[in-house]
Amino acid sequence: MSSSWALFLLLFVAPLVSCRNYHDVMWNSKQFPVAFKTTPIKVDLGDQLTIICPKAYGMTYEYAKLYWVGETEWSQCWLHEPVWLGVCATENYTTEVKLIFRQTNPIPDGMDFQVGKTYYIISTSTGDIEGINQAVGGLCKYHHMKLAISVVGYEKQSHSKSEITEKNFAHGIGYEIHEVGQLVSSGHQNFTLLTTTSLLFCTMFLSGVLF
Repeated sequence: MSSSWALFLLLFVAPLVSCRNYHDVMWNSKQFPVAFKTTPIKVDLGDQLTIICPKAYGMTYEYAKLYWVGETEWSQCWLHEPVWLGVCATENYTTEVKLIFRQTNPIPDGMDFQVGKTYYIISTSTGDIEGINQAVGGLCKYHHMKLAISVVGYEKQSHSKSEITEKNFAHGIGYEIHEVGQLVSSGHQNFTLLTTTSLLFCTMFLSGVLF
């Protein structure tokens, strides 16, 4: 590739590439990331969260309803005026609940997000089909299946490799690319994580084109 063509891409194409972090969480008590039980997920506006409901794979399937709640409900594992997020209820298939953190949600009654605020997800279902509608305790209390999500920045047009590394490995937690069904062990504390995928399309694009 000629240097002039590379320069053109850098000056005119790169600024148009949208940079988005992809955060994946396996919603199953046996594979739920240990780190997320104590450490909030840090996201920027424009990032995408995918909650993966794994099929049984020969194990007991866990049925769960997921809700947005306030901090008190999150800490005490109970539902009071929750906002519906999604459900894990298909035993023979792996399903996903996806959302993008937007300041203004185009979906009617959709959740809006603001920089500097923390949002909370819990499931008080027991894991059994009979207990899917339970409103207190459940997976949240007995398996700590709850998420705190801190919106820390605005949507960015580009990230350097050093910024990605610094963000993803803060607090001794390693985030790695994975396939559904695999367990990835990483981080200074040897956490078993099926975790946040922090692969940015813009970084791949620029690395592949310019280097």
